[in-house]
Amino acid sequence: MRFSFMSMDLLKCITCVRIKLPSLIWVFGPLTMINLYLLAGQTSRQNYGYDDDKYNNFMSTNNVTSMSHHKQYDVPVSSWQPMEQGIITKSDEQLHSSQNHNALAVLGVDNIITQNVYALNHTEYKFFMYDDPNITLGPSVWPEGAKLNRKAWRMCANEIFFDEALFVILKRSPLRTLDPEEAQLFIAPIPNGRIFGSMIRHILWGLSFNTLFNHEVFRKHQGHKHLLIATGYPLFKNFVGSLAVYYEKLENVTLVQSWDPNGIKKAIDYGYDFHEYQEYFTKFQPITRSSISVGLGTRPDSSVIPLPEFKFTHHEHIPLVPASIEKWKNASNFVFYHTRTTPSFFNSTIYRHVAVTNISISNLPKSSIGWDMSSNEQWLKEYVDSKFCLVIRGDSPHSAAFIRSIRVGCIPVIVADCLPIFAPVLKSTLHMSDYTIMLDERKFVKNPEAQLLSLLDMDEEEINNKIKHLAFAQKVMMLDHPESLFVPALLHEAVETFKNV
Repeated sequence: MRFSFMSMDLLKCITCVRIKLPSLIWVFGPLTMINLYLLAGQTSRQNYGYDDDKYNNFMSTNNVTSMSHHKQYDVPVSSWQPMEQGIITKSDEQLHSSQNHNALAVLGVDNIITQNVYALNHTEYKFFMYDDPNITLGPSVWPEGAKLNRKAWRMCANEIFFDEALFVILKRSPLRTLDPEEAQLFIAPIPNGRIFGSMIRHILWGLSFNTLFNHEVFRKHQGHKHLLIATGYPLFKNFVGSLAVYYEKLENVTLVQSWDPNGIKKAIDYGYDFHEYQEYFTKFQPITRSSISVGLGTRPDSSVIPLPEFKFTHHEHIPLVPASIEKWKNASNFVFYHTRTTPSFFNSTIYRHVAVTNISISNLPKSSIGWDMSSNEQWLKEYVDSKFCLVIRGDSPHSAAFIRSIRVGCIPVIVADCLPIFAPVLKSTLHMSDYTIMLDERKFVKNPEAQLLSLLDMDEEEINNKIKHLAFAQKVMMLDHPESLFVPALLHEAVETFKNV
């Protein structure tokens, strides 16, 4: 059973994306640029047995065809959904009305993506980025010989590198203006991750935040229309004492994080159940009035975005492999998943381990599934050489496996029911179910083998849809993509967020 995208009544209520476009795109653009998450029906899936004929039939498609309509996989996120920064409640019948399946059929996936790329490439939003060295904490200000907090770096190394790379591409972006009067938004490039990884974080935060608060531009806007980047998961929570003294003056700032604390708060207020995470999430009050999720970052290619040398050895480098139907077909692994034997918090161990302990690998098409690999080179080789990559919840609903799978052009198969609410990456531009497959947590724990075998039920059209959207997601999410759309997507996300504060 497949559900349609949205009701026509709902479409009529949605405001157009405020990016200047040719008239045709102005009409059609809102159909895909809106931030709407499909509700899931808890649709049962047939338990498929595996045989060679079925798998050969699954792999027998040879041509890439233009899509004529837009299919969605089930997203098990209860009976409500976030839209933009607000909450809409609609019945399944209203949302999944079959009459709306034709609304997007007029365009086709190729046209939808082309229009979105055009819209982002032709945005006229401009941002002002502070360049005071006491805010940016560049080499001239950063204390020579300052010791690293290695525990913090081990927790957030990927996010620290991601944030630093983001500052580099923002600094050289043609959308940056040096005149604050020309800007629609303002970016304070305080290196929160790098500060968090220092043993003198309280001194460095004091210098950067006090300089920002006293800047005439910040005082004029009182933090409104300002972005503060901090994708490290431990940052800007109630218990980070070194930061708490600045929270009051940051109330109007929009935080750019790996997750969406404001969206989580609204979800809880509207009765959404985060299951094992519920008690933990209810303890947090958002620090600011608005937030943006860009997901957990990864270290970009240093030959594309050169970064300063850090006194921390960081081995992970995931190559950017463009998603394509050819790459997907040539991948020798059906599914990739490797995990550590160590336990996870919030009862996530059962979800992470069941894929290893309760699956007979011989019953699947050739796959790479098991415990952690001792060889990083072999791990990466198997990862890149896979069609589907499992992304399973852990200490938080989001996982580094999500961005890794996207980066290597592998279709993410997500076992984390609340991920589209917890970390809806650049949700005004990307729709998570377009480029991923969502599997219900409870069904997966009950029979992970059957759930993975159900992927064989996907037809050529669905695979092509997923891969095309995955290629678009790579452009939007990857800072070092040769056609990166991250900066305009971030600006668009920010402007849409400001409207709802």
